Amino acid sequence: MDLADGKLSGFTIVIDDRVPAAAVTTTIDNITLDLGQLTTRKNQTGSLALALRLNKSGTFKARGTFGINPLQADLTCQADRITLKPLQGYVNDVVDLVITDGRAGSKGILKLTSGPQQDIAVTFKGQAAISNFASVDSLKAGNFVSWRVLEITGINAASQPRTLQIGNISLKDSHTDLVVNPDGRLNLQAMMVVPQESKAEKPSETETTTAENPAMALTVGGIQVANGRFSFQDRSLTPSYSMVMDELN
Repeated sequence: MDLADGKLSGFTIVIDDRVPAAAVTTTIDNITLDLGQLTTRKNQTGSLALALRLNKSGTFKARGTFGINPLQADLTCQADRITLKPLQGYVNDVVDLVITDGRAGSKGILKLTSGPQQDIAVTFKGQAAISNFASVDSLKAGNFVSWRVLEITGINAASQPRTLQIGNISLKDSHTDLVVNPDGRLNLQAMMVVPQESKAEKPSETETTTAENPAMALTVGGIQVANGRFSFQDRSLTPSYSMVMDELN
């Protein structure tokens, strides 16, 4: 099959993920897809250009080459203004934390290749950032972590083998509130959601999966913190003790 030119536009996709305890609904609209010189002939590629809007505010664009036989892609991608609040349902299953603000973005080169066993390998090289992030401890209704800019540069990620290399992490204008509650537990400890017992069943299956899929190899070149603020309060003492450190660099 050969397709000299093809275009899809004006499509909307609504994804309702009910796996988390609180369902997560994602709306993808303003979808435009342009294809050129697409063919099922072996080892040949055509062009692909994709643009869409995510949850009414974020945008995603990808442009590059795409092949069907075998499946392969080499795309320059950029995501901007992806709001984090709609992802709250995924957070609830891990930690009792409420995201009150924050937007994410990323740009880089995404490559996809398929091997002789039809196994698909994915790599990404680029950078990412989360800006104006704010969160609240949902148990005590107090501020927890916030920052103005978190930048991650020099990202080099691969799925086969699973590796993640990061050149640098830069955190600017951050604020962290750490509290020891009257029962002696840190607010971070109290916020962690305990998995259901059913999720811990079948240990032999877990061991096999771990052996076949070793842990991701992670390396970080450097971490910088600029103008950080750290607040600590121990409410288990009478009177309580508090401490604040500003201008952490």
